Amino acid sequence: MNRQEINKRHGCGLKTGCTSACLEYFGITGKEFRYSQFTKDVVAILRRKGWSVRSRRSSIPKRATVGGIRNKLRALTLDEMVVAGRHGSTINSRLIPTYLVQVEGHVLLLNGIGSTVVDTDPRKNDRRKVLRIYKIIKQ
Repeated sequence: MNRQEINKRHGCGLKTGCTSACLEYFGITGKEFRYSQFTKDVVAILRRKGWSVRSRRSSIPKRATVGGIRNKLRALTLDEMVVAGRHGSTINSRLIPTYLVQVEGHVLLLNGIGSTVVDTDPRKNDRRKVLRIYKIIKQ
């Protein structure tokens, strides 16, 4: 999806291109939900479809940017995997998280090593301020 498709009407509900693209990454098509205009809608849809969504805002600095949190996400993911290994869990694809990042007027997905998975408005040097960040794993 591109920037021209950001605000489009689908039946009765308003969906934005960036939130729809993020949900499609998790296998949730546009026919399975009505509204995805806000981050809280995306979080609710993911939880209904069996995904665990937890806020990780307290684990990153206050004035963090998208480019600045990439290394922090990598370290956070490795720390959580080490803790899981101590408790006898085996490392599998269910434990590797994806992060939903909200910036001003946009959402994007980063994987556990900080690489961009879904971004309908990519930047070379990403200095957008992070408003919210959620960790997503399969329950």
